[in-house]
Parts: sequence; structure tokens; C-alpha cells
Amino acid sequence: MTQRHQVVVNDEDQYSTWPADRQPPDGWRTEGFAGSKDECLSHIDEVWRDMRPRSVRLRQDDTGGDTGGDTTADTGGDTAGRPDGAAGGTADGAADGAADSAADRAADRAADRAADRAAGGALGGAR
Repeated sequence: MTQRHQVVVNDEDQYSTWPADRQPPDGWRTEGFAGSKDECLSHIDEVWRDMRPRSVRLRQDDTGGDTGGDTTADTGGDTAGRPDGAAGGTADGAADGAADSAADRAADRAADRAADRAAGGALGGAR
């Protein structure tokens, strides 16, 4: 039987999936979409257009894109911010503060999905 999942989002507007029969972890809330894991991941691909954390977007918008320093939000493999324990990607902001292209983000998400499936796809192990 395929486990139902739900889309969850945190205060930084970062998305993930979580089993529909479980409460999201602290700091995460349901987004309103539920389905198979693949359906949830497809939904996330449609709605998560800007990979930068909310705080970075707001800071860059307030300063016209100049954050006054390195704009790379690199998790360095740190999994603390994601409910699934998966390593996060980066929201590259070069000197001009630009985010990765949509194609790069889509490729990163596809790679995340493939790694998740290879790891068994469980959400304790969530995505």
C-alpha cells in the first residue's frame, strides 16, 4: 500500500513532505496538499519557485539584492532544518544576489527525489 503524504512548509517557506497520518514536526505546518509522495513532490515543484529562505529573500528585497556579504545559503550537508533529515541544497546568490535558475532547481529536486527513493523513501526519512 502506498503511504499518503502531505506537503509541509516552515517559517522560512521551505517545503517538504511528511506522512499524512502524522503531525508535522515543530516548526513545520501543513500546506494543504496531500497525495502520494510523488504527487506531493510534483506539487512542491510547482509552488516552490524561489529556493531562498524567506529571511534571505526579505533581506535581499530590502537592500535591492545586496546582502552586504555572501548570499550562499549552504547547508553543508546539515540536515537540522529539514524534517526528513535529508541534506539540503543551496540557494546560490552570486554577487548580484540572483538565485539558481529554474532548471538548476528542478535538477536539484530531481536528484533529491532519486536519492530519497534510493534510501527507501521513508519519511523518518521524510523529504
